[in-house]
Amino acid sequence: MQNPGAAMRAGRGELLPMANTEQPNASCSDVATLDHFSDIERRHACKTLRLHDFCGFARCRRTHRCTGDPRRCFQTHGAAVPQDVRTFAEKLLVAARYDSVRPGEGWRWLSEVYPRETEAFDMWNARFAERR
Repeated sequence: MQNPGAAMRAGRGELLPMANTEQPNASCSDVATLDHFSDIERRHACKTLRLHDFCGFARCRRTHRCTGDPRRCFQTHGAAVPQDVRTFAEKLLVAARYDSVRPGEGWRWLSEVYPRETEAFDMWNARFAERR
């Protein structure tokens, strides 16, 4: 008889590939924890960076979003994301705050001031789009 708990943890019985997020040059201090943002904003950043693809929790992988502690998510899985892409996610939250004060200006500011990071983010998303 198969253990029903194991099938539930894997998510409908399938085994999902796990990425090795341990990088020799990446320490917790190098990875942003987005301390100056709210938990809602951190969750949005987790979803934007697709950290759920690296998560050990089946519910995060299944729902395609962070369902745990977003601060822990950044600390454990943020090293798997290139620095330029992490910078883009942080500045995207800043642009959204700016956009709420001056509608339409946030994205323009982001693309003008951070063009390299914007391109890195587009390449990061294209990498995941290929896997579908």
